[in-house]
Amino acid sequence: MLLDEVPVLRHRLLRDLVARNRSLTRKSITLTTLTAKQRVNG
Repeated sequence: MLLDEVPVLRHRLLRDLVARNRSLTRKSITLTTLTAKQRVNG
């Protein structure tokens, strides 16, 4: 598998996935703490 053969690729991919996960988690927390009206009005 390519990820096993190229450690740099694996590292970058995992780093990017972790960053994306953190970003989506922050967004989810933000949205769940807002009221429906706040979400609609931005």
